[in-house]
Amino acid sequence: MSAHKTIALVDIENASVGVALAHLEHKQQPRILAEKRVHFPVSFSVHSDGLLSQIEKSVQSGLVHLGEVAARLRGKEKTAHMGVISDTIVFVGNPWTDTHVMQPGKHSAGAHIALTDKVRPIVASIFDTRPTFHTFTTAARFLTSGPKPEDAYLLCTITGEVTELTLLDNRGVLGTATFPTGYRTSVRTLMTHAGLSSAEAHSALRLQPSHMSDATNAASEHFAQAFYAAAQPLMQAAPARSIVVVAQEPHGEWFAKALARSSQVSGLFTEPGVVSAAKASHFTPYVAGHSPKPDLFLMLEALFVDNRYSV
Repeated sequence: MSAHKTIALVDIENASVGVALAHLEHKQQPRILAEKRVHFPVSFSVHSDGLLSQIEKSVQSGLVHLGEVAARLRGKEKTAHMGVISDTIVFVGNPWTDTHVMQPGKHSAGAHIALTDKVRPIVASIFDTRPTFHTFTTAARFLTSGPKPEDAYLLCTITGEVTELTLLDNRGVLGTATFPTGYRTSVRTLMTHAGLSSAEAHSALRLQPSHMSDATNAASEHFAQAFYAAAQPLMQAAPARSIVVVAQEPHGEWFAKALARSSQVSGLFTEPGVVSAAKASHFTPYVAGHSPKPDLFLMLEALFVDNRYSV
């Protein structure tokens, strides 16, 4: 068996597509050789057909970019072994999975088939590999936990248009829920309430300027209310001791603070609970060769494949 391999990673959510080359080597940290993320334009109307078209184009351009990087690596004797792509692993989020009916690592039929039918021929034409599909939650739950391993915790994964909740303990998944509110919902709230452009709204979420406090508070309260409605049935079935928020930076910390400030969310805990955000800085010590501004989702996926497909 080879002591190393290079895997193409594809991360597909509902507002962007990310790609990376992850090099795995025996007893070494996974190394991200190249990465790229394409964000879709912010729209006030979102349809799966339109998303599929944007995903198709973004996956194509992303994999072409990885192919060019791999070719350059193969052109140098010292790095030639890193440029041989052995596998392509695709991570997907809602609406391309249905966490209400699916098991971790498996997928529902409808939307998932529509997506895989688009992605498979692109991968085959560029890398001549057959892609393997996982949910992003499979990677995130593998690398996150509550304060104590035996405690139940709620994993809150926030993408552009959807938030997925997964209740977990050391036995595995106890329950799941989704609601159609993501970081772009908050961006649109700021655009509407404060008359901001998309770029200005993203900056407002990051910087929290005092003169926009009414608009940012409205966005915060809207998210907390939607979270509470989805989380309450889960927490009644199995009380969690903590909430772990996973979202692209800088959004994760903003959403964690929104939940921590909410009296409704606080009422979900039967005992004092903890709300925290997963940050790229938590994982950078375990991944070599990442960019100066690491992509949290791609980093989690690189760590997951290093464990699952270790050499």
